Amino acid sequence: MPTYTIDSGNTFIKVAKFENNILSKITRYTPEDFNPTFQKDEKIIFSNVSKNIIHKLPSSAIAAAELIEDFKSTYDQSTFGVDRKIISHYLQKKFPNENILIIDAGSFITFDYIESGIHRGGPIYLGLGNYLKAYPAFSQNLPLVDNVKAGECANTKEAISTAFTQYLSMIKNEIQKFQTDQVIVTGGDARNFQDCADEQGDLMHHALFELSRDFDSSVLLPIT
Repeated sequence: MPTYTIDSGNTFIKVAKFENNILSKITRYTPEDFNPTFQKDEKIIFSNVSKNIIHKLPSSAIAAAELIEDFKSTYDQSTFGVDRKIISHYLQKKFPNENILIIDAGSFITFDYIESGIHRGGPIYLGLGNYLKAYPAFSQNLPLVDNVKAGECANTKEAISTAFTQYLSMIKNEIQKFQTDQVIVTGGDARNFQDCADEQGDLMHHALFELSRDFDSSVLLPIT
């Protein structure tokens, strides 16, 4: 019987299918066209999704956050995002004796540092796309630069591109300050960190799948 994992981002909802413990397929939906078909008794586990999405899932679908009971962290859990917690918990259990830095490069760039099995949190930066969008958002005289080409700052686009390049370099420099055995990056902008981290685009789906192994039919999200 297959297991389905659902990762809901700000733009797309991705549904992964695992068969015989192997990720076999990922289907991407927009929130508007999200309407997958599941067979009776198939196992479904999801991360952080909106109420509009939850109502489209079978009542047997499992909220992953409800399955996490042994997470070791010094971070204030009342302010800790569900997606970050799921991935951090997964890597904490997988590498209990290692120091790992997890970078999620999306709308925001989050660092989560795990030190010998204990989650310590980390800084949160504005995402690369949102960094560029901030210029026209705060001034109608500044353009949205969608093709970054750093130059000699001879015009506004070059000036913004140069600032963007420096911003990215600053974040990469912060990575070097952590004592790590592994640096793992995921998220839509992960490719920008390939030179300093191991890109794992399907990390959330594997984290959800591992949680599903601990599935307890008594732990269900009430759907009202």
